[in-house]
Amino acid sequence: MIDAVEIKIVGTDDEYAKAMAVRRKVFVQEQNIPEEKEFDGNDHSATHILALHNGEPIGEMRIRYFNGFVKFERMCVLKEYRKTDVSERIMQTGMVFAARKGYEKVYGICKKELLNRWKQDGFLPIPGAPFVRQNGMTLIPVYSQLPKVQNVLTMQTPTEILNAREGQWEDTNQADKYADMRRNMQNRLQEVRQLKTPQPAENTGFQISEQKNKPNSIER
Repeated sequence: MIDAVEIKIVGTDDEYAKAMAVRRKVFVQEQNIPEEKEFDGNDHSATHILALHNGEPIGEMRIRYFNGFVKFERMCVLKEYRKTDVSERIMQTGMVFAARKGYEKVYGICKKELLNRWKQDGFLPIPGAPFVRQNGMTLIPVYSQLPKVQNVLTMQTPTEILNAREGQWEDTNQADKYADMRRNMQNRLQEVRQLKTPQPAENTGFQISEQKNKPNSIER
């Protein structure tokens, strides 16, 4: 592990430009992949994970979304960082990110010579899937189960969290804070309803219960 490395979800124009610069340096300049093939038009509909060392871009990975699974692609790390754990940290960040979104599986294609490296991150060859021949490389389709994580985002997740910047969702304490706020509000509403509910006359034994089961109109 090297110090001063930051792994983040791309969320600004500057971060996006840095991610593309890494891709251009590795795939276009180093591996001689034509630029029009490398930048295929899918970048603007994908999520990008960027690795920075002392603020400078050193690695990138793209995530695209399909029915029930995500696809990890365009993974690259600058040559001088390839014997560090940067690629693994990018991969793990992507896995947790996708799992928080509710996905359970991830698909990827890796170079034949890098299969053992991907296996270290839990990937296995997809049974029966043919090899992919692309840009003079032999690529193997692989898959992995995503980790089980807490606080998976759902339609019941508070709007404040769903509106947050990608990858900067709440931590456990913040989730508890929102839950406490909702409980306190519901308790106050219940107290107000009780004050407004007519009380039964003395000694009649009659209880007015019509308000008891009335839905809370604040909840949606």
